[in-house]
Amino acid sequence: MRRSGFTILELIAVIGIMAVIGTAVIGGFSGMMKGVARRNARDSVRRALNLARQEACVDGNDTYFYAVDVNCYAIVRRAGVVTSSDTGSRDVQYGDKLKIKGVSLGNGGKWIVDEFADLSNSTESFVVDETMDNADLIQTFKDYAGSMVFDMDDGVYADVAYPPYRDKNVDAWVFGVKNAGSSFNAGDEYGWVTHPIQSLPQGYVLKGTYNASTGEYKPKNGIYVHFNADGSHDTSSQNTITLERPENGETIVITIDSKGKIE
Repeated sequence: MRRSGFTILELIAVIGIMAVIGTAVIGGFSGMMKGVARRNARDSVRRALNLARQEACVDGNDTYFYAVDVNCYAIVRRAGVVTSSDTGSRDVQYGDKLKIKGVSLGNGGKWIVDEFADLSNSTESFVVDETMDNADLIQTFKDYAGSMVFDMDDGVYADVAYPPYRDKNVDAWVFGVKNAGSSFNAGDEYGWVTHPIQSLPQGYVLKGTYNASTGEYKPKNGIYVHFNADGSHDTSSQNTITLERPENGETIVITIDSKGKIE
């Protein structure tokens, strides 16, 4: 009895057809994913810019979109100007009763002093009960962890270790930060990072962070968009944010007009 089946040529033909279809599917999927990444990169930055503009209008404070790394950005609300900073120990006192003596911020920590800004609103989310003992107060500080302050002159951020308090001895607002490095010096403008720092989809960078002398992408100070308190765009800052895919030079350009409209 003769059995029917496929010849070797037929099998080769089928395998070839399957390979062609598989290549087409994989290529199409890859192209689709690149398209999704492109839209996500563009939309994430557009949303951040719109959010910064909205916060400027709602809070009535200058608000910024800042590049904080080659592919990361932050929304920063301006707070004030550093009058002075120091790295020594300090007695910290909130109200009349809550005091911690000889607080040291450790290596890289700084006390930021601002004589002129009104930072009273900065402590609204920091609830302190004057009946607390020091242990409870320290736990409250731990709960406050995660807040960040941004040095707008140096383009770097630091973690807030002690939220602002009014130091009657120097008649100024004081707060403690850690991991400040060599930044947050007298004359530097600073602000609060109002939302968690965001990253672009993998493969994209903020153009302008490229270091031509080394051929590497590195953070570069000064890539920012400034929204005035009425939501308009301060044209002394960037009127475009360009995203780049280094592997092929593909770019996405987002523009901001003088009224703050984002295209």
